[in-house]
Amino acid sequence: MNKVKEILKKGWNYVYTTKIGKLIASFALAAICLFLSEIWDFMYYVAMAFMAYPFGLTLVMIAYAWVINPMKDWKESQKAKNAVQNAEKATPVIEAPQEIPSSAAVTQKIIEIETLKSPGVNVKETGSKRKNTPTTKKTNVAQDKLKKKNNKK
Repeated sequence: MNKVKEILKKGWNYVYTTKIGKLIASFALAAICLFLSEIWDFMYYVAMAFMAYPFGLTLVMIAYAWVINPMKDWKESQKAKNAVQNAEKATPVIEAPQEIPSSAAVTQKIIEIETLKSPGVNVKETGSKRKNTPTTKKTNVAQDKLKKKNNKK
């Protein structure tokens, strides 16, 4: 008997908390009232009252499909476009030497082709060359001690 009560309780919670449950319950009650309207005439009006929820839900879903969701998508696309435009304004600058030796002409052509493939990268010509030096990560001793202390807790 407890299992039956539990199943009925879960079913009632499903109907009470979800829109699809309310929709199914509304249709079922409307069908019962339409069947009873052959016996009592006033049950037809009760059935129409139960059909108000599906009609209203349909109107709300149409409003979401045609108005609200497209507006949200439009706002998100505008944010994405603005983010791309802001990223293009703050493009990284690649330094290239002004004078190119004849042996490096091929390499420079490859760099130019790669630059054309990746839009949003500006090439700034300078007279000096940059050295690529690996950076070492400096750690703070006080932070390490604090992390060790927190890990012990």
